[in-house]
Amino acid sequence: MQETTLSMANYLSTTTRTTTMVTLEILTPLPLTGSWNGGQTFRLAARLAEDIINQDQIILPGYQIKHAFYDDKCSPST
Repeated sequence: MQETTLSMANYLSTTTRTTTMVTLEILTPLPLTGSWNGGQTFRLAARLAEDIINQDQIILPGYQIKHAFYDDKCSPST
Protein backbone atom coordinates (compact mmCIF):
# COMPACT_ATOMS: atom_id res chain seq x y z
CA MET A 1 0.00 0.00 0.00
CA GLN A 2 2.79 2.40 0.91
CA GLU A 3 4.56 1.69 -2.41
CA THR A 4 1.39 2.49 -4.33
CA THR A 5 0.96 5.75 -2.44
CA LEU A 6 4.55 6.80 -3.13
CA SER A 7 4.25 5.78 -6.76
CA MET A 8 1.06 7.81 -7.13
CA ALA A 9 2.64 10.81 -5.38
CA ASN A 10 5.60 10.67 -7.78
CA TYR A 11 3.24 10.50 -10.75
CA LEU A 12 1.15 13.44 -9.59
CA SER A 13 4.19 15.56 -8.82
CA THR A 14 5.43 15.22 -12.40
CA THR A 15 2.20 16.11 -14.17
CA THR A 16 1.94 19.57 -15.62
CA ARG A 17 -0.99 21.87 -16.04
CA THR A 18 -1.74 23.22 -19.48
CA THR A 19 -2.00 26.97 -19.83
CA THR A 20 -3.81 26.96 -23.14
CA MET A 21 -6.88 29.17 -22.97
CA VAL A 22 -10.10 28.10 -24.65
CA THR A 23 -11.75 30.98 -26.52
CA LEU A 24 -15.50 31.42 -26.14
CA GLU A 25 -16.94 33.62 -28.88
CA ILE A 26 -20.12 35.44 -27.91
CA LEU A 27 -22.36 36.73 -30.70
CA THR A 28 -23.60 40.11 -29.50
CA PRO A 29 -26.29 41.82 -31.60
CA LEU A 30 -26.32 45.56 -30.89
CA PRO A 31 -27.96 48.61 -32.46
CA LEU A 32 -24.74 50.21 -33.73
CA THR A 33 -26.56 52.14 -36.48
CA GLY A 34 -30.19 52.80 -37.29
CA SER A 35 -32.94 54.82 -35.64
CA TRP A 36 -31.41 54.32 -32.18
CA ASN A 37 -27.69 53.65 -32.05
CA GLY A 38 -27.19 53.13 -28.33
CA GLY A 39 -25.19 50.02 -29.07
CA GLN A 40 -21.97 52.06 -29.15
CA THR A 41 -22.17 52.39 -25.36
CA PHE A 42 -23.14 48.74 -24.92
CA ARG A 43 -20.18 47.65 -27.06
CA LEU A 44 -17.78 49.68 -24.90
CA ALA A 45 -19.23 48.14 -21.72
CA ALA A 46 -18.98 44.62 -23.19
CA ARG A 47 -15.34 45.17 -24.16
CA LEU A 48 -14.50 46.45 -20.67
CA ALA A 49 -16.19 43.43 -19.08
CA GLU A 50 -14.40 41.14 -21.55
CA ASP A 51 -11.01 42.59 -20.57
CA ILE A 52 -11.72 42.26 -16.84
CA ILE A 53 -12.99 38.67 -17.15
CA ASN A 54 -10.07 37.60 -19.35
CA GLN A 55 -7.45 39.28 -17.18
CA ASP A 56 -8.66 38.20 -13.73
CA GLN A 57 -9.52 34.57 -14.60
CA ILE A 58 -11.89 34.34 -11.61
CA ILE A 59 -15.27 34.03 -13.35
CA LEU A 60 -14.20 31.70 -16.20
CA PRO A 61 -10.80 30.22 -15.32
CA GLY A 62 -9.15 28.64 -18.35
CA TYR A 63 -11.37 30.48 -20.81
CA GLN A 64 -10.99 33.68 -22.76
CA ILE A 65 -14.13 35.40 -24.01
CA LYS A 66 -14.32 37.36 -27.24
CA HIS A 67 -17.36 39.26 -28.43
CA ALA A 68 -18.41 39.15 -32.07
CA PHE A 69 -20.57 42.24 -32.52
CA TYR A 70 -23.41 42.23 -35.04
CA ASP A 71 -25.14 45.47 -36.04
CA ASP A 72 -28.87 44.76 -35.92
CA LYS A 73 -29.61 48.42 -36.82
CA CYS A 74 -32.27 48.57 -34.08
CA SER A 75 -34.63 46.81 -36.46
CA PRO A 76 -36.83 43.85 -35.52
CA SER A 77 -36.37 42.40 -39.03
CA THR A 78 -32.58 41.90 -38.72
